[in-house]
Formats: sequence, C-alpha cells, structure tokens
Amino acid sequence: MKRNAYLFFVCFSIVAATAAQKLQQYKWKHRILILTDQTGDEHAIAEQLELFNTEEKAMQERDLIVLINNGSVITNQKGELLSIDPSQLPEKNHHGILLIGKDGGLKATYPFDTDPNVIFDRIDSMPMRRAEMRRSKTKN
Repeated sequence: MKRNAYLFFVCFSIVAATAAQKLQQYKWKHRILILTDQTGDEHAIAEQLELFNTEEKAMQERDLIVLINNGSVITNQKGELLSIDPSQLPEKNHHGILLIGKDGGLKATYPFDTDPNVIFDRIDSMPMRRAEMRRSKTKN
C-alpha cells in the first residue's frame, strides 16, 4: 500500500512539473498574451483575437504569442491543446488578458476589447523591449 502511495506521489509530481515546464518553454523567447474566459462566452475571445490578428507585424516585432485559457485547458490560436495546467497561471480567475513577460512574470492584466496599441505601449516601456529596440536600430 505504501508503495502504491509513493508511486502515485511520484507520478503526480512528474505531471505537475511537466505542466509548469510547458509554460517555461516560452521563457526568454516570447512574451505571452493569455486570453482567459471561464464563462464559456467565446465571443469576447474571438473579438480580441481579431484585434490582435490585424496587428500581426507589431506582434512579431514584440515576440508575442497568444494562448487561450477556458479554465480547464489552454490552447494556441490554432486550437491545438497545450499541456499547460491553467491552475499554474497567475490570476487564475481573471476574465480578460494576461501579459506575461519574457522573464515569465505577470506584467499586466487587461479587460477584453483592449486596443492592442495599449498593450504594445506597455511592452515598449519595458527595459528588455527597449534594449531590443536599441539593438534593432544599430543593426539597420
């Protein structure tokens, strides 16, 4: 019986660590916008995605990716299921947008229907982004 309990604990620990690591795969590579709606109203997410999709170049310049959290699963924009546990996210009950920085920390929260330029301005004020912009200017 103790052996079964031990195996369960080990398996649970591995699964929890794997879910946390999946979000870590983006660390230092991407900024993440997580669209969170646990009410089942996908209309708000669809409208916000449409706003971001009109700003594709600006999103790429800022190394932004968009993930969608419905409270039980997280998907990418293509609807592909990701092995990220929503309970590992900061602001688990937030209804709207979470901005996660390249360092993996929560930088800001926004309601749905936020103009992407508001988020871009916030990102552009961050020290890491300012350094990226300076490096980009010296390359050109």
